[in-house]
Amino acid sequence: MIASLETFAKVRALHDRTDNLGEKAAAAGRMEALAQKAGMTTAEAVSKLDEAPSQPGPGVDWSAFADVFWRAEAATDAADGPEAPCQRRGLPIYDPDKVEPWCSVAEHCRQLEWIIPKAHGGRFLTKEERARLKVLTRHYGSVKNSTADWIESVLARCEAARQSWRDRGKAGVLPDRKATESDIEKAAELVAAAKRREASKLDEPEGQPAATRNPFEALFNTPEFRAQQAERQRRDAERRAAALAEYGSEDAVFAENEHERALEAACRPWIVRRPIIGGDMDTLLGWDFIGGGDFRPEVRKAVAAAYDLPVRPREAWEEWQGWDRLYRDREAFFRDYGFPVWVEARRHVVEELLNEAPAQSMNDLRARLSWIEYLKSIDILGHRPRDDALLATLRADIERMGARIRDEAAFVQNGQGDRTEPVSSPDLGTASPTVQSGHLRRTNAEKRRDVLALLKAENTGIAPLTDREIARRAGVSPQTVGNIRRGR
Repeated sequence: MIASLETFAKVRALHDRTDNLGEKAAAAGRMEALAQKAGMTTAEAVSKLDEAPSQPGPGVDWSAFADVFWRAEAATDAADGPEAPCQRRGLPIYDPDKVEPWCSVAEHCRQLEWIIPKAHGGRFLTKEERARLKVLTRHYGSVKNSTADWIESVLARCEAARQSWRDRGKAGVLPDRKATESDIEKAAELVAAAKRREASKLDEPEGQPAATRNPFEALFNTPEFRAQQAERQRRDAERRAAALAEYGSEDAVFAENEHERALEAACRPWIVRRPIIGGDMDTLLGWDFIGGGDFRPEVRKAVAAAYDLPVRPREAWEEWQGWDRLYRDREAFFRDYGFPVWVEARRHVVEELLNEAPAQSMNDLRARLSWIEYLKSIDILGHRPRDDALLATLRADIERMGARIRDEAAFVQNGQGDRTEPVSSPDLGTASPTVQSGHLRRTNAEKRRDVLALLKAENTGIAPLTDREIARRAGVSPQTVGNIRRGR
């Protein structure tokens, strides 16, 4: 009987000391369930614990109070009780004849619920419920009956939302948004009612055997890995804060923009579902962004006609940067986010333009160089230390060529002081200051930038260049290089 009383006290202690929202919600649900079984509210149970003396005193019926908790805990021992271990090992989610463990079902629900747009029934869980699902994805044992029923209800809603999403636009009619939202509200009310009846439970049993734990826990639980995870979480938090300030809300970050809607509409006739291990996925006549299938002419024509396609490398680089920013903003909120296949098809065409479209101006050359630097930063081209010096020299050559072209243009003018528009770079990190064509020489700032680019290459582990060699490449004097080297 004393042990029964201590159960409530232990759960309460966990609730008070944890800062994790999922653990706090689960502990609160466990306390409420124990109190309800005893015929009390949580506040009444806490009050009785606080008032109870450490030793039985005169007039205190300690045994009767503990017996209430004993009867409440005994009621949960029935095989079909909400607190009893579930006899099912999991649920079928991919193959009707194959049962997946509860942790896999929870991860499947977590991804579906987040990826499916809200207009089609997705993203219906609260923040606490998502935290609860995340805890369950790391739970490799059995769960209680109440938890199994909750996971099953979430899976049913996810499957209904996925079917609604798949059926969108059939027969040329888009789904009725108001009716869909009404259905979501009704389902949310049912879930809320079920949540009130069966409060959240602590699912991870104490003293879990080591054999049932994650076998990769020791592999990824190193100081280096934890430091990398902490740094990524810090960067994600900063990006989430910036995205919320820009978009206004998390839903707005994931809302489809006009280009996404145009691409989906243009590619809808070519969308084909393809089975994969563990489910199926959208493809465009068999093509997917991972590299499977041929990129068919029909698909290329569809994504090119959805809205204006870039012609020059500078325009392609600007569009590619826009998609990259959107992807990183969404990934900061959901680590496993990926663009739909029709967006990946557009990015594929834009990347082809960055690789193959002929440059027609210095800005096009700058854009292509920025694209090469990006590919190198993610090791697509492979990392060789001498490449850093090569890229730095190439950028200095381009800037010097631009200055020479402007100088020559100034000499052939008619002498009336005509000026052309300023030349700017789409890469903000390497943009040149505004230089009019009437200037006969590079500015000191341009010269300093070229020299610093070559000096920076020395930090990559290659043999340092002499001041004379840097001066030759940057078109300045060795004395200027020495002054910049000492002053940086």
